[in-house]
Amino acid sequence: MVMSWGLSDRYSWIVRHENNAEERRPDGTEERPLPFDRDLQRKPAWHALAEAFAGAPVRERAPRREHSAADEG
Repeated sequence: MVMSWGLSDRYSWIVRHENNAEERRPDGTEERPLPFDRDLQRKPAWHALAEAFAGAPVRERAPRREHSAADEG
């Protein structure tokens, strides 16, 4: 599972901090919090997620269970 506060940098509060010199990372490295930039172009985070998903073990799906009135309890 992946949980994120957004999809792109367009409205990210972290990217807004980059515009303020006092709040930039001290090492000068660009913040890359989300998988897509403000123009929805893939960023390093997208590639890392794709690589992780590609290398994840395949899980078998459980058989689909039919819903019955008895399940209502």
